[in-house]
Amino acid sequence: MHGENRQLAICGGLLGLCGFIMALIAIRIPYWTVIHSHSSTTTPNITSYGLFKQCNLEKCTTRSSKHFSPIILSILATFTLLLGSFLTCLLGFYSFSRRHFYLAPICLFISCFLFLGCLSIYGKESLLNSHSSKLIVATLAFVFKALYLASYISGRYSILYKQHQQDFEKNCQHGDGGL
Repeated sequence: MHGENRQLAICGGLLGLCGFIMALIAIRIPYWTVIHSHSSTTTPNITSYGLFKQCNLEKCTTRSSKHFSPIILSILATFTLLLGSFLTCLLGFYSFSRRHFYLAPICLFISCFLFLGCLSIYGKESLLNSHSSKLIVATLAFVFKALYLASYISGRYSILYKQHQQDFEKNCQHGDGGL
């Protein structure tokens, strides 16, 4: 059972890290909203908006702090996702995170909650019709799967810890990790 938990923890951690990379890309590039406007000239005017920048065909400029809440929520969600992914990987290798089995799922759940809040606040103010907003939705799919795996592993450890607490602690001290 220990080998299976280790593989699931690594898989959950890698899913979380993939979500982290996608979230960094989505936050950084200015394609949350794209607006096509046609003027009397033959060239269309395409403007893309991100959390930090506004770009048209000629240049990108820094946006005003209109979207301050989504920026803060997305940054907090990304760091919480990194922490949750790291703790999920630790579930497979170190006994500290097994004794505190609830930390990884809580961090991943908070990250999901913050990403959903970011999308809903930004979506209330602007359209979510381009690459970055879709990448955040894909990030949520990865984080939900990592949350599922971390919760499954943590649930197994919580049952074993409550039933065999003395054996679990003794094995953790010997470096076996509890199982």
